[in-house]
Amino acid sequence: MIGSEDQEQGSQGTVDLLRSFDNQLRSVASGVVRGEYVFWLGSGLSRSVVPDVGELLRKLLSFLQARVEPADENCRYRKALREILDISGIPADDRQQIQLTTSVDSWPHINDLVQRLTDRYSKVLDVLVDGEDQDFLVWKGIDVANTYGSPDLEPAAEHLCLAILMLEGVIRTAPSANWDGLVEKAIHRLTGETTGFLRVVVRPQEFSEHESRCDLIKFHGCAIRAREDPGTYRAALIARESQISGWTTKTEHSLMKSQLEHHVATSGALVVGLSAQDANLHTILHQAAENLGRTWPVTPPAVVFALEGLEHDQKHVLRITYGESYNENHEEIETAALLGAHAQPLLLALVLYTLADKLSSLVAAISPTVIDNATTEAIQAGIRDLRDVVAGAVDDNSLAFVERLVAGVGILLSIFRTGVPIDGAACHYQPLTAQPIEQTVLDPNVDTDALGFLAVAASLFGRGVAEAFWELKAGDVESPGEGVFTVESPLGDSRVFLVRDSGVLAQLEGHEHIDMKDASVLAIHAKAIPPRQPRSSKSRYGRTGRQPAREVAIESMVNAAPDFQALMSDFRQEAAL
Repeated sequence: MIGSEDQEQGSQGTVDLLRSFDNQLRSVASGVVRGEYVFWLGSGLSRSVVPDVGELLRKLLSFLQARVEPADENCRYRKALREILDISGIPADDRQQIQLTTSVDSWPHINDLVQRLTDRYSKVLDVLVDGEDQDFLVWKGIDVANTYGSPDLEPAAEHLCLAILMLEGVIRTAPSANWDGLVEKAIHRLTGETTGFLRVVVRPQEFSEHESRCDLIKFHGCAIRAREDPGTYRAALIARESQISGWTTKTEHSLMKSQLEHHVATSGALVVGLSAQDANLHTILHQAAENLGRTWPVTPPAVVFALEGLEHDQKHVLRITYGESYNENHEEIETAALLGAHAQPLLLALVLYTLADKLSSLVAAISPTVIDNATTEAIQAGIRDLRDVVAGAVDDNSLAFVERLVAGVGILLSIFRTGVPIDGAACHYQPLTAQPIEQTVLDPNVDTDALGFLAVAASLFGRGVAEAFWELKAGDVESPGEGVFTVESPLGDSRVFLVRDSGVLAQLEGHEHIDMKDASVLAIHAKAIPPRQPRSSKSRYGRTGRQPAREVAIESMVNAAPDFQALMSDFRQEAAL
């Protein structure tokens, strides 16, 4: 679908957004991490990659104008342009100045004309050109298959962040009005495949295909599939007013409609880049409200928008959602529904919040419980310190930042779990947990204690940065021997390797990714280090003679320290930092 939202870069910084998630937007952020929100996606998500509505309308006007026969007053392209001008409602004086035989760029008041058409794009695309198919302006005029379905399009930071949230298991369903394949491509980039993880549903019958961990429901069609198989998928491209207004009444859409109604009625809706102006969405909202009405107050809020301000269409959605509760409580409802940022900064902040919140929850899940409440809270504060340090590195090149984050998390978790670094060329994402944390702590196949002690280590490093004990420098996936990251302190630089246990460290040694005779190496074990076995008189690689590399075990330190201050002091002493 083409949306009409003007999505400019949000003015709020990532750190400020994270602070708002800790405070006034806590229920929303916590709801996301628990998997309680369905993410509804629109064109604002892809605005940095594909043309916005204004660009598309200019392209369409130019497409028609270039085909006008100057000598033919009844030229079919001239007639189509005249109908579009009728739709715009442009003042008569301005309209008289437009010469349809001249380039669109030379038309007076062209910006005003495009602006007027933006909110009426579906009417424009429904204009018929004599002798052509009904979808001529969609298929040929804006060239949807190549504009949105081009294999050359690459995902932006927003798409990679969505993919990370999907891989972390906090997004299980994402209805999308977008035609492009950028979310799918982001998943492929981070995993090396798509179909095994993501089920892309374009036609209702595809709900019966293989189940996957996440559903992307493209209820307005898919340009990728239309380009590859126009006979099957061209008709599924929804953009024209006659299609949108009749979408909910046609039998072929009934299953898709019921699926979307189910998600609206049973889950929170986090709306990203979707203008919510289309009539079929309003019908779905109305039906969902009848099936399971929402009343205010509700925690977390039933509908939230990735916007800096609400307009009529968003307020109309809230009115439908909350019904009779809306009028009396509309100010509170609107305040709670506004996230204060557009797609890119919001999704970046949600990724960092999700990782930090999971780590914080894992600390509380360590068993048997050896950490008191005050120490747990202090550890969690240190995790937030590290989170905010990472967020402070966000710059104008958000795509490069996300790619660095993917690489950093990937090398850390791959070495921690297996002792085998990730492939630097592929650089796939390694989720901290593949499901919301409440499900993770109940999964017997997940070593939550080891992850909890990893979280404690993250806290210690975060607090050390906050108190200016040291600085951290990210590692390089191409040079795993340089460590997961480097700690730069007055005592010198340390190349840090975090491992689950001594078995993982042995894997690192065996593959010669770590040299335990190197004094600059700091090996941090999550689990306690077992007693050393008597050594053979025979030489063994990496385990002979003096071992100048430092080794510390977080589990042992946590068990011995009475509070966080003592834990921090012991850590600095044992790690020689």
